[in-house]
Amino acid sequence: MIKLPRLKRKWRIIRNLVLISLLLLLCFIVVDFASFSPVDAFRKMEKAYLSGPSEILVISEDPSSFNTKIVLATYQDYIQVGTIDKNYHLWKGRNLFSYKSHGDITVIPHNSSSFHNALIFVATNMKEPMRAELSINFEYIDRNEKKETNTYTYEGIRETDGVYSFHIVNQKEPKFEWERDDNLEHLIFTLGLIADFRTNIIDSYPIQLRFYSETGEIVLEEDLELNWEYLYGK
Repeated sequence: MIKLPRLKRKWRIIRNLVLISLLLLLCFIVVDFASFSPVDAFRKMEKAYLSGPSEILVISEDPSSFNTKIVLATYQDYIQVGTIDKNYHLWKGRNLFSYKSHGDITVIPHNSSSFHNALIFVATNMKEPMRAELSINFEYIDRNEKKETNTYTYEGIRETDGVYSFHIVNQKEPKFEWERDDNLEHLIFTLGLIADFRTNIIDSYPIQLRFYSETGEIVLEEDLELNWEYLYGK
């Protein structure tokens, strides 16, 4: 049996440091270079998409998953929305979409495949605190070939200066099947499709935005048509 010579203390320390470094590198490879914070994960995703660095406006919770965050940022003439997932205390970017900025007010739906929750962001150049309200009008042909026309109105959450979010929620587990709002379910799912540039669907929703001062007076009203072309342009 061949007996290897015993290393001196100095060389044992060097050997252990090398082994630790290799082990850490292996761990990062295994997690595909995930990050310890949502911001770092977003920055890495930007580089992967050959974009950025952008100005991060807000990091919001995804209403469909407590392990997911949504990053809203501006880059050149675009507004970017990135989805970041958490797994074992590490964060990794899932996807990044760049939408056409419309200057004073831009409406961006979050790309989600959920049937229960949707999230719409509104980015404005109005930095003062205001109350925001959003109404969506849409027509829908249901499974019985019946035409449905609905208007839903939502109160905005002020995420930060000039950024508001609107949460569209359907009942997750209705006690009875008839309690579920199929029209709202259709709206939530279609908003996610519109936000995904790969779908290029023809659905279009009239949107009305109203901004109120702290005293309740209307500061601004805006009407627009939310569709694939509005988000991405020609």
